[in-house]
Amino acid sequence: MAKIKDKPWQYTFTTILSAVTLLLIFGYFIQSFIEIRKVKPVTVAMERIGELRENSVSEPGEVSEEQEEPVGVGVE
Repeated sequence: MAKIKDKPWQYTFTTILSAVTLLLIFGYFIQSFIEIRKVKPVTVAMERIGELRENSVSEPGEVSEEQEEPVGVGVE
């Protein structure tokens, strides 16, 4: 079978569409990079470590909330 020739406007449209898509992707990554630089990584890490310590420290014999609920129950 012979290949059907593409029309010139299809090539132009596809090229423009791919360029716009690529620009949007780069814009998303640049925006997320700028936003993540605004957050102080050390502060976030300290907060998360503090939360982990609060959740893991409990009295002997005490059952935490996470341990009370069986796995898979309450998942919607």
